Amino acid sequence: MKRHIKTAVAIATLGFSSLGFAADTAPVEAARLLDTLNLQRVLQESIETSLDAQIQRQPKLAPYRAVMLSFMAKYMSYEGLKGELIDIYAKEFSGEELAALREFYQTPVGRKAIERLPALMAQGMQMGQRRVQAHLGELEDMIKSETQRLQSQQQKTP
Repeated sequence: MKRHIKTAVAIATLGFSSLGFAADTAPVEAARLLDTLNLQRVLQESIETSLDAQIQRQPKLAPYRAVMLSFMAKYMSYEGLKGELIDIYAKEFSGEELAALREFYQTPVGRKAIERLPALMAQGMQMGQRRVQAHLGELEDMIKSETQRLQSQQQKTP
């Protein structure tokens, strides 16, 4: 009887420890996924694309491009963000899901998605900027109107 209890305890312990192990695979799989995504390159390209788009909108910033890139490298580098990125992915996906994502991104379609993502993001940002620019007068009018409303409200308050 004691032997059966010891066996049951041993099996239960193994079962619980394997559950703990399974839960711990998410950070490992997240790191593997980030490597597969070549996130270091994607992040750098995205930073440069965003900065260049900003400089295109505000040409006076052009002489400061190197300074801004240096700043971004200091605070937005892949190595500096990697731990937090792993945590973000590990909180949203299980280890099994992350492994499945990694497998997808290793396929030809997945690799194409990785390659095209920075350009797609840049095109999306440019589209958004064009839309905002086209309606900037309306935004300015809305801001003026809200400013007047707030000032009027402050004058009414004793």
